[in-house]
Amino acid sequence: MGIPTQSIMSISTTTCMLVTIFSSVLSLSTPQQEPYQSTTNEEYSLTNVSTCPGCLLVKSSTTIQNKFPWLFNNQQTKFFYSKTDSRGWPIYQYISGQNSVFYIHFYDEGLFYDGFYVINDLETEYVEEEGRVFIYNSDSDDCPDDTGRNWYFWDNGDWEWDESINLQDCNME
Repeated sequence: MGIPTQSIMSISTTTCMLVTIFSSVLSLSTPQQEPYQSTTNEEYSLTNVSTCPGCLLVKSSTTIQNKFPWLFNNQQTKFFYSKTDSRGWPIYQYISGQNSVFYIHFYDEGLFYDGFYVINDLETEYVEEEGRVFIYNSDSDDCPDDTGRNWYFWDNGDWEWDESINLQDCNME
């Protein structure tokens, strides 16, 4: 004697419903996890406009001011915070009246090199060439204005140190 057809249909429907429910349960998305927060005091931290100034000016002595008059002590040359790069360093930009764009950004060549802040015409790169690079700082503080007076300026194909160069928050004027 065989199994009645109605029982086979009932078993098949029940099995199909159980498989569907089980599949749905397996495909449920998990609740959002909290972002990783380290409990240790790490050196690396993301910087942004709330931790660094929103606007920076480049200051220098009058002795070298004429080297880059568009840059040094010029109230019109304001570098505004634009974003934080993928490594956590702030990027600032200035757009001149001729629509040339210049950046303050952190440049790091790799693992065995500390990196530095530079003002040049590239957002993330660095090229030592007249008219493309202007000043750099050999420090690696979280914010470019925290680097103090350890800046060098590009002068006829060579770097010259000048203790008067510094970055100042535009709001301190």
